[in-house]
Amino acid sequence: MRIRYTQTEKKSMVKRFLREITPLHVLYRILIGDIDLLGYISAWLTKPTYTVKGTVRNGFIHLYNNTFTNERCVEIPIICNLAKIDTSTGDDVLEVGNVLSHYFPLSHDIVDKFEKGNNVINTDIVEYSPKKQYRAIVSISTFEHIGFDDDVIDQNKVIEAFNHAKTLLQQDGIVAITMPIGYNPHITQHLETNAFGFSEMIFLKRISKKQWIETSLSDVKNIKYDSPFPRGNAIVVGIWRK
Repeated sequence: MRIRYTQTEKKSMVKRFLREITPLHVLYRILIGDIDLLGYISAWLTKPTYTVKGTVRNGFIHLYNNTFTNERCVEIPIICNLAKIDTSTGDDVLEVGNVLSHYFPLSHDIVDKFEKGNNVINTDIVEYSPKKQYRAIVSISTFEHIGFDDDVIDQNKVIEAFNHAKTLLQQDGIVAITMPIGYNPHITQHLETNAFGFSEMIFLKRISKKQWIETSLSDVKNIKYDSPFPRGNAIVVGIWRK
């Protein structure tokens, strides 16, 4: 993953890091289980890995949300590589769901119906109508919530949302999203018929605490969410190119 920082961004990240490692703050976060410090150290000593197209790559390690223990460790580098996201990324990228800003000082547009933050537009993606189009539209573990965790369950709303996202894309642009398998049962049904119309689908399965391998839909479609490992035990990377 190619993430490059300016000197100003580096200084800002160092200041934030120093604020967050005060002894009392770290002790509090460890006590409430917000930080798995031993797991974090272990992840640096023996890095989590994932395999895509026969190539073994290192997973992403971060203290936020104990990223090294869950599917974010593979979702983040895959999405950043596919969409060529780095700290210079700006107006030409749209993110659906506020995830990447928790890890990097990025400035792209973010649509998130509920979470507030810098550059976050609080609206439903199906209602988002900007006066521009984007080079890349990305989303990390967000689309599975659409129409499933809303007040009214609508199994087709996620397809409507994805189709709407396609209309916001520039020519030769890319939409790349990840979703955990097993969280929303309707997603598996949509994947089996490719209702999203993905140009390509990549499936990864977690086989140990620190190893993910590429596999097939037939191999992951019955995998449960949050078992045997916490949170996603398999994910799909859906890609659509205009």
